[in-house]
Order: sequence, then C-alpha cells, then structure tokens
Amino acid sequence: HGGVAADWAVADDLTLDVQVEANSSAFRDVSFLAKSPATVFAGVRKLWGNFVAEGGAGVGFDPEASYQYAYSVAFGYLF
Repeated sequence: HGGVAADWAVADDLTLDVQVEANSSAFRDVSFLAKSPATVFAGVRKLWGNFVAEGGAGVGFDPEASYQYAYSVAFGYLF
C-alpha cells in the first residue's frame, strides 16, 4: 500500500487536502478484483474550538478495481 498526500492550511481552523493512494490486490484469483486499486481523494477539515468536522470525496482510476465513488464524513472532539 502506498500513497501521496498534500495538505494546505487555508486558515488556523480550515485545512484542505488531496491524496492519491494505491495498493496491490488481495484477490488475484478473482478476475474482476485482480487489478490493483488506485483512488484519489479530496477533503476538508474544519475546527470549532475543540470540535472537528471532516468531509471528503474520492474517485477510483479504474471502476473495476477500486471505488467508483467514495464519500466520508467524520465528527470529533479534541481532548
């Protein structure tokens, strides 16, 4: 598994990021899963005091080997 990512702190409480990741397939004996999946994601992280909200979306380079579309949303609290 490998990846490259970049973050840009737009402000003290706002960060934008982009990530490209790929890995080898664990299912070489299944024809439609035999390719190596690769995806690109973009996201945003916002802080409100100790509360954190994150969101992102991604797309696979090859829909037969990776996500066609992927979305994530997360909320957290910094202790």
